[in-house]
Amino acid sequence: MRIYVAMISLLFPVFLLSQDINTQEEYRVIDSIKTVLTTTNTDKNRSNYIRIIMFYARRNIDSSKVYVAKYTKVTEGSRMRFDAISRKIYILQLEKKYDEALALTEETIAANLEELNQPKNKYALLKFYGALGEIHLDQRAYEKALEIYYKTVSIYENEGVEDEINYYLTLLNISGILAQLGYEEKALEYCDKLEALLSEKIDVIDKTYRHYYGITVINIHNQINKADIYKRLHNLPKAITYAKKAETLSIVEKHHKLLPKIYAELGNLYIAAKHYENAIQNGLKALELEKLYNYPEYKDTFLHTVGIGYSELKDYKKAIPYLKNALKVTNVETAKVPILDDLAKAYQGLKNYKKATETFVLYNQLKDTLYSQNQEKAIAEITEKYENDKKQKEITLLHTEAELQQLKIEQQSYIIYVIIGLLVLLLILGLIWYKNRQQQQQLKDAILKLDREKLQQRFLRTQLNPHFFFHALASIEGYIYKEDKETASIFLQKFGALMRNILESSDIDFISLQTDIDFIEKYLSVQSLTNNANFTYTIAVADDVNVANSMIPPMLIQPFVENAILHGVSTVENGHISIDYSKKDSNLIISITDNGKGITTSPKKSGMLHRSMSTDIIKQRIENIQKIHKMKITYEVASVENTVVTFTIPIKYGNFSIS
Repeated sequence: MRIYVAMISLLFPVFLLSQDINTQEEYRVIDSIKTVLTTTNTDKNRSNYIRIIMFYARRNIDSSKVYVAKYTKVTEGSRMRFDAISRKIYILQLEKKYDEALALTEETIAANLEELNQPKNKYALLKFYGALGEIHLDQRAYEKALEIYYKTVSIYENEGVEDEINYYLTLLNISGILAQLGYEEKALEYCDKLEALLSEKIDVIDKTYRHYYGITVINIHNQINKADIYKRLHNLPKAITYAKKAETLSIVEKHHKLLPKIYAELGNLYIAAKHYENAIQNGLKALELEKLYNYPEYKDTFLHTVGIGYSELKDYKKAIPYLKNALKVTNVETAKVPILDDLAKAYQGLKNYKKATETFVLYNQLKDTLYSQNQEKAIAEITEKYENDKKQKEITLLHTEAELQQLKIEQQSYIIYVIIGLLVLLLILGLIWYKNRQQQQQLKDAILKLDREKLQQRFLRTQLNPHFFFHALASIEGYIYKEDKETASIFLQKFGALMRNILESSDIDFISLQTDIDFIEKYLSVQSLTNNANFTYTIAVADDVNVANSMIPPMLIQPFVENAILHGVSTVENGHISIDYSKKDSNLIISITDNGKGITTSPKKSGMLHRSMSTDIIKQRIENIQKIHKMKITYEVASVENTVVTFTIPIKYGNFSIS
């Protein structure tokens, strides 16, 4: 393997030159295809249009759009028009016009559903479902994407639709989403299922098979997915093995356009493994190949990888230009947050504290802005849903009333017996309408109540953060007044990492136990600095506790840890806090113990149970969790010599069920 890596490194400049030559040859081939294009709707002509559209998609998107328009005219009136629409949706995705892409996809399905459900057009319907899944995936709406992909797989497997490439792609996307949502073991099952299908297919085909190219590309992406999953499972040697396997397959099968993404993945893996020279090498390879294959959406990732590598090697002068360039080229606000964090650390490493402070201020401002936007978006979605439901009910009611009025007008010339019959009929309809209206009102009230409880839960969670920020910022201010720059800088670094955890968990109802443990450890570390390290702490996890897959509400125990510090160990010398995680039956047991004076020895604090504003909020959160998620969470506070808070939480694997 070492010899192979050395050969790759030596031959890489030659490889880049050969790819440049190949690219020039591709342009000549495309120019020759343009000369034979016609306006006829034939297989050959459509194939030529598709090849030109896909060639320009990542090289000159305006040219690609021109040929999509021509292709639409060629296929107009035939069932192949659906393929032209799918190409237009693909271009909109590349332009990041996700709302337009989503609207076009949904409108096409709704307007042509009967035709798309015909057996001969079923593949087109599944292609549109795949586009919907990709759009939701691009917008990080993972649960919506997963729902669509499950539906698509069911159609493939139960209705016998012959479209193996899109079936394989759907399995690939499901594994990737499950990994994103924290279901690594389930994701691996889908990877293994896909690998078995691909291996069986590859064994019986050769390069002349029409789908050979697509099958080998999906096989490479499956290896990349496995690398990512094993990285999440903290098995870096396996992750690197699968990433290297993907690199080898890309070179052997001549899928060189996949190499930038693979080198970026290898760079991230080497950073996690602290092999920073290898990380830099792979990041630089990815940047060189990006010039050939035009992957602007990944360029910030390539630059960030190189910047982190140099920064970890303490070569801050080299790191800073890459980090600044990564910040410049990214157009995703959430991606700027970690880049700003690493840039601030690099300036700190150079002892340029002014620049470090300025960058850290920008980091906090952007983080707070994104947090506020997420809150506003959640409120807007709930409001929009309510208004849409309200309008729909009003339209239905007006339509019903109009029909009844028209019926009355038409019946005016009837004899008395017909009028009596009509009145009886209207009375029956009125009773039915009244009963239906009551049911609709009850349903609306139930929906509004649930929405209010969900919204209240998110607002209650936001009340926890300012309570903690006040103490931390006060400590930072103290260090600055003392002109203790080194301690202030270290505190800012730890505080920044803690804030990143809070931001990442701000818009979700559950996080993994591992994430919560990491957060508590960082929080105790910051509090230790805040309290001049006058206490120690330990965190112990029992062997039978699955920290990777067990899910708990974020920041649930933090207020009690805070109380243990402020009202417990702060009153004694050699204070100590211990946090223990164990499993009992189907429950997770979390114990928080401090060796403070307890609740009976201090008259001013007797009976308070270390009470604070945050504990009241926690009680309200627990009540809402029980209402919304049917999860019975309890806690007890005991104090004799030491104070012990014990949480009992039902073990939950994820915040929605997977079929």
